[in-house]
Amino acid sequence: MDEKEYKVGKDILKTTLRTLLAIVAVFVFAAVGMFVISPQTTAKICETLGFKHLEASCYELVYARSKNNADLYNLIVKLGGTKQYNKQSNYINVLQNNTDYSEFCDNFDDSVIAKYNSGQISAKNYVSLYGLNEYLSSAIATDYVAINKLDEAYSAIIATKSSDRQFELAVYYYVDYLYSEKVSEAQCQTYMQKLADGADGNMIDYLTHRLTILEGSGNIDSAEKGIRLLAKYTKVKITYAKYVICKVTENAGEEDARQAWQNAVTAYNAEVA
Repeated sequence: MDEKEYKVGKDILKTTLRTLLAIVAVFVFAAVGMFVISPQTTAKICETLGFKHLEASCYELVYARSKNNADLYNLIVKLGGTKQYNKQSNYINVLQNNTDYSEFCDNFDDSVIAKYNSGQISAKNYVSLYGLNEYLSSAIATDYVAINKLDEAYSAIIATKSSDRQFELAVYYYVDYLYSEKVSEAQCQTYMQKLADGADGNMIDYLTHRLTILEGSGNIDSAEKGIRLLAKYTKVKITYAKYVICKVTENAGEEDARQAWQNAVTAYNAEVA
């Protein structure tokens, strides 16, 4: 290759690189512009592409602008999918400390009921979405577990004991997380034992008491379908949490608890089939 050809090739390469850089710059500016101008649209694009962290950042900007409880809730859900545990628990605290938090939870749960009754969501989605306060309370506890703040997680669960309408659901999520591979066997044993016979009372007895209240509140099978579904789903959660605590702590009632859980699962599955 002579000097002239080399120079021409070099110029072509420079032009190509400049063009590519210009395209990238335009794309970046366009992306930033869309993020700033329409973070909700950008969030949908990020969700489609699987960019979870960018999607959460979009929702964070949406909430920063609106200061709306619904946008804050959406942000909390998205943060849960990105394992940003500290940030998620901080935002949950912000939401729970809002003066209209109780009203927001009631409206959310009423909306879930309405969507189920109108056929917009399935039975399984209905029972998993209902109970916003319980979901948020348990999310704080599992966030603490995930970052190895197990004492704080335990305290967060116990603190909801007298306030949650369905405290047993928060206990279920906490117990299920402790029992997972994400927590060491020794740590699981320690905190299950605290639930079983800690200073805050015997959780096995407490869950038995809650189950008695649930079963004594009327004939579940003759109740309206939405109420029946929630009751049977709650029964699954109570019996599962009780069984796991009994199993890990080697409680004498383990086999009875396991059978009660299996029976509750069978009854619930028959309901949603």
